Amino acid sequence: MRAILLLAAPAFLLACQTTPVSDGGPAPDTAACGADALAPFVGGPVADAQQAAGQSITRVYAEGDPVTMDYLPERVNIVTDGSGRVIRIACG
Repeated sequence: MRAILLLAAPAFLLACQTTPVSDGGPAPDTAACGADALAPFVGGPVADAQQAAGQSITRVYAEGDPVTMDYLPERVNIVTDGSGRVIRIACG
């Protein structure tokens, strides 16, 4: 019984991991959704970046907020610092 618990402990600890694990895949393409054109809005107000993104699919969230892990290459992700300033814009 003790051996089973010792073997199961690492698997249990991995399941509790909270930081994302990189799969080593390629970096997201910032041209796929137009995020590269929105780079001048980093550091500015989120409303300006949203307006510039236009009718594209956008997701705005503060850094550290929970978000779904689905990847949509055409979606613009606008990441804020929580006070309304853009800190990063990327596709996905």
